[in-house]
Amino acid sequence: MFFFSYYDIPFNEIRKMINAIEDKSEFDYPLFISEKLKQLILEMNDDVVEDDSDENDEKRAFKLVRKPAKNRNSESQFHLSIMYGKGEGTEKNLEMDFYWYQKAVENGYDVAQNSLAILYEKGEGTEKNLERAFYWYKKVAENEDNLA
Repeated sequence: MFFFSYYDIPFNEIRKMINAIEDKSEFDYPLFISEKLKQLILEMNDDVVEDDSDENDEKRAFKLVRKPAKNRNSESQFHLSIMYGKGEGTEKNLEMDFYWYQKAVENGYDVAQNSLAILYEKGEGTEKNLERAFYWYKKVAENEDNLA
């Protein structure tokens, strides 16, 4: 039996990021956010974070992650896929969930391989394809990922 594990950013941590970006101050990022993603978030703060008090934290987090994802940041692509899959900050969209997992894998984010395999296995966001699922589970095992 296979299981699905999300690599989530807790929303209280995203709230801290949003507050710090708005204040242009330093803050402690969660350990699981890479230095590259930290820099991208800080560089794009003027483009994404607007003073919109009606917007909830999830929507703002979605905007923070979307821009670097579109610019081929694989970690952001992975987080964006999770948000689409859960409907956090946007409407739930399994096709977009699958699409962004694919992009994350294409751009070298191996952690997304297990999620891609699961979507193929279940036929979520794509046609069910057990051969492709097996291929990706095998890649996960080859990469010594403990999620397989």
